[in-house]
Order: sequence, then structure tokens, then C-alpha cells
Amino acid sequence: MATVNTFLKKSKANARGEAPVKILLYHNGKKKERSTGIVLHPKHWDEAKRRVKSSHNHHKEYNNKLGEKEAEFRLLAIELE
Repeated sequence: MATVNTFLKKSKANARGEAPVKILLYHNGKKKERSTGIVLHPKHWDEAKRRVKSSHNHHKEYNNKLGEKEAEFRLLAIELE
């Protein structure tokens, strides 16, 4: 069974403290990690919901983009099974 997770990769934060939002696909013990193109300060990331907080000016746009990327990965996971 495949799983898809979205997370803020804090270990790759830039000089301003902003980190990339990544998506992971786990399938049969292997993982694929892809960038979403979104970079955020950790104060704007909700770890529990795995979404951009409403305190960020572009939260709606970014959360829509994350939803689209996750849907792409879920389709890929279905194809792999």
C-alpha cells in the first residue's frame, strides 16, 4: 500500500529561515520525494493539518496547489499498485 505525506523540510531552510514544502510517496519500501515549489517560514506551516496557515497571505493558493500535488501523487500510487 502506498502513502502520500506532505511536510516542511526544515533541514533545508534558507538564510531567511524559509523551508521548502515537500511531498513524499512511499510504496513497497521505496520513497519518492518531490518539491511543491512552495517555500515557507515554519511559523506559517501547520504540522497537524499539513497545510499553510491562514496567517500567510497566499494560504488559499498554496493549499490548493498542495491539494493538486497530493492528488497527482495519489493517482501515481494507485497506478503502482
